Amino acid sequence: MTVAVCAAVILAMIAASFIANRRLPPADRLPMQWGVSGRPTWSAPRLAALSFMPALAVVTIAVIYVASGGALPGGAVVIVAFLAAHLLHLWMIGRQLGQA
Repeated sequence: MTVAVCAAVILAMIAASFIANRRLPPADRLPMQWGVSGRPTWSAPRLAALSFMPALAVVTIAVIYVASGGALPGGAVVIVAFLAAHLLHLWMIGRQLGQA
């Protein structure tokens, strides 16, 4: 059950990235991190910026799955945290580019 939830959430993250890619204004690079002033401190190529969190979620869940012997203790909590962080990141990118 938890594996199915994790897979569904990862697919939702990927879908959110595809939607964001179509809706965000054209830009070769997208912000990845913001400083305390609210200004981006570094950016990444568009594809990397939109795929980083889903890829990190897949790797993290896979490591937890393998390390726990085929179980996902707390996997649902971890994956929902990744989803929340990804959606926040996409929202912040849109806000920065003037497309909230």
